[in-house]
Amino acid sequence: ILGSTPTALNGVDLGGVGCNLIGNGTVLASGAGAAVLGSPINALVWLANTLGARGIGFTAGQVILPGSVTAAQAVSAGSVVTADFGALGAVTAVFG
Repeated sequence: ILGSTPTALNGVDLGGVGCNLIGNGTVLASGAGAAVLGSPINALVWLANTLGARGIGFTAGQVILPGSVTAAQAVSAGSVVTADFGALGAVTAVFG
């Protein structure tokens, strides 16, 4: 997992990790890793197997986004949206 404080995956139940999507101070949506094929790890395994069957592999440093734990939300210019994953951290985007 990327970030300023990387987290090792061993011992983390990614299917149980919750997420609050907060837009301009209001909770827009909530979800958990289980929304991504039961766990984001399952989505990663599926992708690796599907690409591998076609002779394609991952490359070092490649970023893989396994899926979304919440439904997509409409945003407008000037919106500030944070995806808060609790103990795993948060990511914020400012839409210009």
